[in-house]
Amino acid sequence: MAEALEVTPAELDAFADRLGEVESYLHLDEKRTRVFELEAKSVAPGFWDAARATMEEIARTKEDIAAVDTARGELSDARAALELAEEMGDDPDAVALREEATATAERLARAIDELELSSWFTGEFDHGDAIVTIKPGQGGLEAQDWTFMLFKMYMKYCQRRGWKVTINDCPAAEVIGIDRATFTVEGKDAFGMLRAEAGVH
Repeated sequence: MAEALEVTPAELDAFADRLGEVESYLHLDEKRTRVFELEAKSVAPGFWDAARATMEEIARTKEDIAAVDTARGELSDARAALELAEEMGDDPDAVALREEATATAERLARAIDELELSSWFTGEFDHGDAIVTIKPGQGGLEAQDWTFMLFKMYMKYCQRRGWKVTINDCPAAEVIGIDRATFTVEGKDAFGMLRAEAGVH
């Protein structure tokens, strides 16, 4: 089995730079202020008339803040483990610290990728839920079979992203595949991620 490469201080510096850019893209300081405003608004009279939308915005905004704060914590942990390993020199425990720093850096890379992706979605509905409809076009049985394969691919993709899926309609075709599928996808950035899927595949 190939030996895993160790993370370096330069790589952690690069993560720090990327996190700084993500904070800028996500306007994190503004979001912290907005959470305070929304929480104050949530206890005002008449709030429950528009409560659901406000509570969803609070949750979504807090999620972004928590994700960046967690990433900053992991960056700090990776730096500390790497610095301690350097100080320990040839001590056998230094190897475990380097492995810990590398594993933390791998998690950090995935987290920053997700944060960068989320920063692309600036539309009014991008962070909301989506209703997806798939139907076969020209091609008869093959089109119905392809529709079923596409439906299964979307189900796996939604599962991998941790989105909740409610299948509204999915009748089987007479011979093979399905006649159509309509399903609701609930989760962070679902609409933003899926709206580009419109069209003929």
